[in-house]
Amino acid sequence: MVFYRKKLQLIYKFLISQLFKIIYGKVFFSNKNDNDVKLTEINKGNHKYIFVEINNGRIFTDYVENVAIINKNQILDHVSYQQIKGEFKGPTFNVVIKKGTPKFKKKIKGKVFSLVQGASGNNNYFHWMFDVLPRLIMLEKVYNLNEIDYFYCPQLKPWQLSTLSVFNIFEERLLNSNYHRHIQADKILAVSHPWYNKGRILDEAKKLPAWIINEIASKFGESSWRFYTGGYERLRIDSSGKLSHTYDGTPYDASYGQFEISKSGVGGTDPDWSYLSLHRVGQVAWQQGIDNNDFVIASTGGAVKDTLDSEKIRIKMNGQLIIQSGGIDINTAGTGIFYNPGDAATATGFNFLSNEIRGYTKNAQRIALRSDGSVRIHGGDDNCVHSISNNWHGNQDFSHREQRVLTSNSTGWRTGVDGADPILVLISSADTNRDPERGQNYGLLLHTESQADNAYAPMIGFSNRSNSGSYNTTYAAVVGKKTGQGPDSNWSAGELLFYTMPTGGYIDNTPNMSIDSSGRVKTPRQVAFYATANSGGTVSMTSTHVLTNWRLSTSGKTYSIGGHFNTSNGRFTAPVSGTYLFTSSILLSGYSAASGIHMMWRKNGSTYQYWYNTRTSDIDRSGYGGYLAQGSTTTMSLDANDYIEVACNFSGSLSLWCGDSNWGHFSGMLLG
Repeated sequence: MVFYRKKLQLIYKFLISQLFKIIYGKVFFSNKNDNDVKLTEINKGNHKYIFVEINNGRIFTDYVENVAIINKNQILDHVSYQQIKGEFKGPTFNVVIKKGTPKFKKKIKGKVFSLVQGASGNNNYFHWMFDVLPRLIMLEKVYNLNEIDYFYCPQLKPWQLSTLSVFNIFEERLLNSNYHRHIQADKILAVSHPWYNKGRILDEAKKLPAWIINEIASKFGESSWRFYTGGYERLRIDSSGKLSHTYDGTPYDASYGQFEISKSGVGGTDPDWSYLSLHRVGQVAWQQGIDNNDFVIASTGGAVKDTLDSEKIRIKMNGQLIIQSGGIDINTAGTGIFYNPGDAATATGFNFLSNEIRGYTKNAQRIALRSDGSVRIHGGDDNCVHSISNNWHGNQDFSHREQRVLTSNSTGWRTGVDGADPILVLISSADTNRDPERGQNYGLLLHTESQADNAYAPMIGFSNRSNSGSYNTTYAAVVGKKTGQGPDSNWSAGELLFYTMPTGGYIDNTPNMSIDSSGRVKTPRQVAFYATANSGGTVSMTSTHVLTNWRLSTSGKTYSIGGHFNTSNGRFTAPVSGTYLFTSSILLSGYSAASGIHMMWRKNGSTYQYWYNTRTSDIDRSGYGGYLAQGSTTTMSLDANDYIEVACNFSGSLSLWCGDSNWGHFSGMLLG
């Protein structure tokens, strides 16, 4: 039975191993480092060590002799630990290479530093003191220990917890490897073993580096009382009686964070004042009872505690706060001033007056919040530009939400993953249940005091940094223009003008589109053309013939806006994709001998549509000398660079009569 039980256990372990290989993938070893792995060399004494940082890395331990640091299923050298029968082996011998990681992983938010190395580091005093703790000393070379969220280690004994307190590490920051044998964290940190990376452990222990002994002795050799809150050492009393403060976890420094609380003065003769002295380079004293009981913070300039050297801050009895040397000066003389009065070139802040608040930079007023609630910005000169920017406005295109553009993905700004925050929001009313009447609220009003006709309002411009980087250039603009008198003296007539930068040119005084005071829309640059039949008599043919006998020189008739019609080949080429309208009329002659007539629109060299198709026998034109006028109108959807032409196909002596521009034309325009 024992034999079969062991066989079943082996089969069970094998199946579990295969299952977890499917879940987490097969672990392998490679000498090639991934970009997600950052390696830093640490020098201690005459020894070099490797510090590793991995984004979204994993740690697996069998809790015996194997620890695997894994990045994207690649076991990492230097920081992975595998001991086989008392001898350190390379990472290819690690248990995860063969069996994978047969434990469900625990996902950890934050930075995790690994302190596990197998059973030897669990509760063995030697290995804990000289294998595990030196890694914290090495970590301090590249990281502030307070930045580490968790330390991955086995279930610790009270004496081990006591040693960690010297490093300001307490139980709330410990992650138990006994319960979480397999973890993944936002960032995994690890360092190579302080002394064991080859051979048998008992042999290598004889070569223990001297720096480990010295550092451990320094950490635990002094006698002191230490007081902790929130995981940090806050107060220390050493064997000499020195009281010091290490509020931010900075390693202890005899010249850092010392303070003294004392009292000085002789009653009746000198001011009786207490002080708090903070010492690093010099001393700072808080002095009370000097100058009409003002509270003063000053630098003493050395070890002389009872003598002020340079006053820095004063809080007067009337509540006035004064910061010297170009700082803050708030007085109570009827106006409040918050700026740097000591330097006219850099004075900056706010002046709180009885009727407005003023803001200053470089000792010049820039902004004012007036008593009526209006805000005025003073630029200092006519060329000053006032800007409102928001680096968090988002950069989402139409594809982020089913071809819809969102301003947010929830009830507020900056709450969704696919919404784009606006740069400026103008809210007219807080009452969301009331629909404002038209004209009741203005979101934005661009105003000018000019009453003259043909005067322009402030322009709305759209610009960017030029490709050369030397200029800010406007590529589009919208402007209102007062054109004359409105219904009465209190109203004006006006139009709205739209400008865009044309290809190969510059914005000029002609708007690309305008809406006049009567609501008529004008687009002087809209793509269009009108060509007439050219002189030259008739054109005879016996097969498909593209009409090229067009001209753009007829006075008062012809035009080509944009220059997209070519008279040499009779083609109109679409400059942009869109819907176009085309018309054409042709005068046919010589019906008596023609057998069949086909007039057609051709797109890109192929017949698009017939617009006249008949035989001469079907029509009696004898009374008109065989003349017949034909015309067509059509719309087409064209892509950019598609071309359109008019063509005719017939046999016999039938001709096109082109001698008079009144009897033939070809025209078109972009609808939209």
